[in-house]
Amino acid sequence: FARVFNFVCVEIVLILVLVLLFVNKNITRPLRRINKAFEQDQIAPVSSLTNMSNEFGQIARMMYDFFEQKEEITSQNDALKLQKEEIEMQNECMMDLNDSLTKTNQQMTDSITYARRLQQSMLHAHAPKDGWFSESFAIYIPKNIVGGDFYVCQTVGVYHIAIDGDCTGHGVPGAM
Repeated sequence: FARVFNFVCVEIVLILVLVLLFVNKNITRPLRRINKAFEQDQIAPVSSLTNMSNEFGQIARMMYDFFEQKEEITSQNDALKLQKEEIEMQNECMMDLNDSLTKTNQQMTDSITYARRLQQSMLHAHAPKDGWFSESFAIYIPKNIVGGDFYVCQTVGVYHIAIDGDCTGHGVPGAM
């Protein structure tokens, strides 16, 4: 009985060892490789599993596809980041240009407004004097800040001379 018992115990131990070796080779190792692939964020540890025809082979192929897609997405994300930076730089340049144009426009408007003051003071100095013409007046309404029309009234001897001029279509230089 002791021999049979020892023989059965040895067989059970051998079967357990074989089961453990089988589990280690076919389950534990592939799971460790899959875990290592995720820890290292690389496909290399599971690349040899892709040719297996069991569930681990399917998992390895899915991981392989996952890492390829991840690499493609990372590459596209990097390209989008570069495009975003370029757009931000262009936007900043546009903002600077807009600020510069606004400043230039304000300076030009200020200069033209000052020119209007000069123009109006010159026109008032040459306006018809009281008593020159019965029921006469001078009105000056430029289309923009300054206008191209002008008038001059002068007395030469006994004559009153009025000159009306027009530089329409010549813009600010014509007005000046």
